Parts: sequence; C-alpha cells; structure tokens
Amino acid sequence: MFRFKGLALLGLPVLTLLLTGCGANSPARDAVASPVTGAAIQGRVHGGQQPIAGAQIYLFAANTTGYGAASVSLLKSAANTHLDTSGGATNGDYYVTTGNDGSFSIAGDYTCTPGAQIYLYSLGGNPGSGVNSAAALLSIIGSCPSAGNFAATVPYIWVNEVTTAAAAYSFSGFAVDGTHVSSSGSAGALVGIANAFANFGNLVNVSTGVALTKTPAGNGTVQQTQLNALANILVSCVNSTGPTSAGCTTLFNNTLSGGLTGTKPSDTVTAIINLAHNAGVSVAQRFTLATPQVAFAPTLSSAPSDWNLSISYTGGGMSTSMDLAADGYGNIWLANYGNNSVSEFSPLGVALSGTTGFVGGGLSQPTRIAIDPQNNVWVANASANTAGYHGLSEFNNNGAALSNLGYNCGSQAICRSVSFDASGNAWSATVAGLARVTPAGAVSYIAVSGSDTTVADAQGHLWVQTDTGNSVQGITELSTPTGAQIGTFGSAGSSVSNDGAVDASGNVWFTNASGGQLAAVNSSGAALAGSPFTVNYSGVSDPIAVAVDGANSVWMTNLGNWTLVRLTSTGVLYPGVPFSNNVPANPTGIAIDGSGNVWTSGGNVLNQFIGAGAPTVVPTSQATATNMLGVRP
Repeated sequence: MFRFKGLALLGLPVLTLLLTGCGANSPARDAVASPVTGAAIQGRVHGGQQPIAGAQIYLFAANTTGYGAASVSLLKSAANTHLDTSGGATNGDYYVTTGNDGSFSIAGDYTCTPGAQIYLYSLGGNPGSGVNSAAALLSIIGSCPSAGNFAATVPYIWVNEVTTAAAAYSFSGFAVDGTHVSSSGSAGALVGIANAFANFGNLVNVSTGVALTKTPAGNGTVQQTQLNALANILVSCVNSTGPTSAGCTTLFNNTLSGGLTGTKPSDTVTAIINLAHNAGVSVAQRFTLATPQVAFAPTLSSAPSDWNLSISYTGGGMSTSMDLAADGYGNIWLANYGNNSVSEFSPLGVALSGTTGFVGGGLSQPTRIAIDPQNNVWVANASANTAGYHGLSEFNNNGAALSNLGYNCGSQAICRSVSFDASGNAWSATVAGLARVTPAGAVSYIAVSGSDTTVADAQGHLWVQTDTGNSVQGITELSTPTGAQIGTFGSAGSSVSNDGAVDASGNVWFTNASGGQLAAVNSSGAALAGSPFTVNYSGVSDPIAVAVDGANSVWMTNLGNWTLVRLTSTGVLYPGVPFSNNVPANPTGIAIDGSGNVWTSGGNVLNQFIGAGAPTVVPTSQATATNMLGVRP
C-alpha cells in the first residue's frame, strides 16, 4: 500500500483548500518561497443569521518567527483596500469592508507565500443593532498553494460564529488572540501549525458556515451540538449593541485569559480563544449565553461537563487498543491487543492502516507503543510469539514490519513497556529485568528485579518503576546507554506502574491504575510534594496513561471514572479539571501531537480533543534526544 506522508498529499477533497502546496515533509522549503500575487477570495460575514455590514476584513498569515508574535498582514494598498489607523492591534494593516449583505471580495491586492497558513479576521461592523466594535470573527483559508493562486482551490468563504469557534479551537495552541497566531520556524512547529489549520476542515463546511456531523473522510464523528453551542455563546455578544451589552459583559467576565484570573478580553475572538485554553472554567455561566437566542442548531439542551471540543474516530483495524503515540508527521499509532495489529491514523483522523491494521513483526497481544527518532514504530507484546519468546516488534513509518519475530525480551518475561533514551536505544521492562535494543538491532539484558515501566529523561538517565508482585520495591535510576545503576529511591507511589513520562523540569511521573495513584519524583529521585496523588485527590481515579504537553502540563487518563486530567508540573489540577466530555469508555492511552491536540484511546475508538493542550515535540523520543521535553517545538 503506497501512501504519502504529510498534509499536502492526503487527498481529502473537501480539504483541498487547506492542503494544496504545503508538504508537511518540507515546511522549511515552502516557507522561504517567493511571495506571489493572489487571486480573488470572496465570501460573506454573518452574526448568527444576520449579515454584518461594514465589517473590516483582514487577511493574515500565521507568523513563524516565534510564539506570541503578531500575525502577518497580507493585504496591500489597492483601490478597494483601506488603511487601519485605529491605533489598535490592527493599526497599520490594510482591510476590505463588507457590503450591506455581509459580502466581501479580496482580489489582486495581497501576496501569499507558498506554505504559509492563511486566515480571515473580521472586526466590527453592524449586525443590525448598530456598529459593534467587540464583534470579531474568524475563518481559515489554509495553506497558501505553491502556485500562489487561491482561485482554483478556495470556495466561497463563510465567516460566522461557527467558523470562528472551529478556527479558534483548531489553532488555539498557537494563538494569543485573533491578531497573534504564530509558531517558531522549526520544522516540527511548521508541521504542527499546518496540521492545526487543517483540522478546521474536519469541523465545519467553510462554504456554508455549517458545523459538520462527520469528518470529510467519513470515519470521524464531530461534536456538532457542542460546536453550535460555542457559536451561540458568541452570538450573544456579536449580535448586540456592543462591548457594554449584557451579552458581551457576561462573555468577557467569564473568559479571562487565565481561566479564573488574568486579562479580560475585549472582542469575541479573544474570548473564544481564552475559552478554548480554559475549557473547564465557568461552564454553566457560558452556557446561559447560548440559550437566549439559538442561531445555530442542533445545539446542547443543557450545560456540558466542560467546553472541550472533540472528534471520535473509528476504523483502521482498531481492536481493544491499549496505547497510542504520535509520530513526527502528526500521525497517530495504536497497539491493538484484540487482533494483534497496529493502527495508523493521519493528523486528520483518516485511517491509513486498512480494516485489519498492520500485522506481522512478531505481534502477539501488543499493549505498549512508542516511536523512535527515525519515526519507526515499536510495540511491546504481552504474549509469547511463535518462537516462544516475548518481543518488541518494529515497523517502519509506512506500516511494514522490520523485526520478523521481534526482538527477544526474554522467554518468560512479558515486554511491559517500550521507551527510548537520548541515544535512540529502545528499552523494555520485564519481570526479569530490562531488555535494551540498540539502533543497530543488537539486544542486551540488564538485571533489575521486577521492573514495570521505563522512561528516559534528556540527561541520559533511565527511570524504572519496580515491584515484586504487588509489594513496592521503588524506583531505580540507571545510566544510559550502559545501564549502570545510579541509585534506588522510594516509589513515591504504589506498585505495578502502567505508564511514565518526564516533564521539562526533569520530574518523572508514573501512573498506577491498580493502586489508584499518580506518583512523581524530581530529577534527584525525591518524591514531589503531595506524591503519591491518590484517588482521594480530586480527579485521580485509576490513572492509566500519562503524557506531557509543550506547556509542561501533565495529562492523564483515568480508567476509574473515564476522565481526562490536566495538572501543572507540581501536581496541581488546572481549574475545572477533570474533563469528562466525550472521553471514551475505559481510556487506556494518551498522546499529544505537534498541534496541541490531545488524543485518547479506549476500546475501538480514538478521540481527538482539538487544541486542548500545547503543541509538543513529536515523537517523544525526539524530544528526549534534543532536550525538548515539555516545551513547544
């Protein structure tokens, strides 16, 4: 099966506008291409179901010189453009205005650099009750094509509250407000932001401004009622008399930049971006804004548990999927315990592994999965294969088996984990000790009694949670790649660890579902204050999987109450956590991609929480090798 990697060649017809000309494998090449004159972009701006007359329409590209930088204005002086002299965030930028019917046209008065991520920003105008300076809206056009001509690829662009909510969530990991959408210029960041912009097309039909029920590929179920409810929240301010109206005042008071603290927004785009960053805060108060005037239906009939926005995917051969991981392209890989296979999904949730998944390589009840720095896929198997041993299976990034019967973890030893150190060695914990596989495929063994989970930090240390049966042994620290023991420490938690992760501070986190605990030690092996965080600690109930995002937040799935938890690197819950909205039943895996999407697996369902986290360096092995754990790419 021949498959291209990268966004430009995924071939989804509805997303052509988002993908043309932006190969995720070569973002640096596209980013330095020469600007070219663009062709016509036409559309309409509505507040709810009413046209907005006299709105200022700006054409922006996401900045790639650093996070927090101002978006790049693309419009130039022309007969139909106007120079903003307001003194605000758009001062000095050119814009076009909408007619009485909300229509606009941008023709021949902008330049577009191939590979840049392009979006529309609407500000002000009259939605029917007078000019409203707080009315700000978004819509994503996508990647500037290599030809620099949007005419053949961009349909009629609708700009309303649905497109605004979809855009804000899609690129929330890169956005401060509507005029500050940016990333670094690293290859990983350019792939991540391209994937983030492309997610917009999974949520809304840009030609009609209508929230989708299914993704264009057909295997993803969109939370349409949740997206419409978010849009209706914005309508209460957009279709009002202005910033001091009841709708705007309530919205801004409940969408502070830090959730419960921070700066109050002054426009609806900043408000929805803040809401996406703090999805668990002021849930009921925000819902009340969505009920007085329902412009978009179907919508929620009662307040949700949180305002996260997600898509649920099926297919790809998933069968009792136990663990998942993100590769350097943003593809998601899963280990399928139920049918001895591996599944792959594109950054847009398109199943790339067929109906039965990828097989071979010695797969035998696979439970854990990880990606090496070369984007090869490694899987730990719980059962003996036909050769009589438990092994680590390896696949290339196209799903072809590279390991025959797998690398032997030991004849009686279950491969309980798989992780990579800074040198690219694969490590697997077993009852009898540790199996180590070098990048060249050489296997060796190190005796560490009763090891459960391995996780490597960026300083060349391997941390191993150990136990004997259900009695606690503790945590062992080893040097890599030699395997020499550095020290042993108290466990800071209970036995039988399920998963591990390292944050930017060098803190090591271990989950233990059987003991209902989340344990953490610092880089010296001392337990963090409050560790182990137990079931009595709000939000922790049979924690099973853990990951760290680019803001150094710790994310965890709970088997006990089917929730998703976000904590600081000191173990403090974020406001409004845990999240339970659309978390799959029995969530067993978690991964965060380069766009800031949080992915969870449960049974035969893969869930994508759009923009819930901060963009992170993927694969995790690459972050370990480059000392970029817990930071943005």
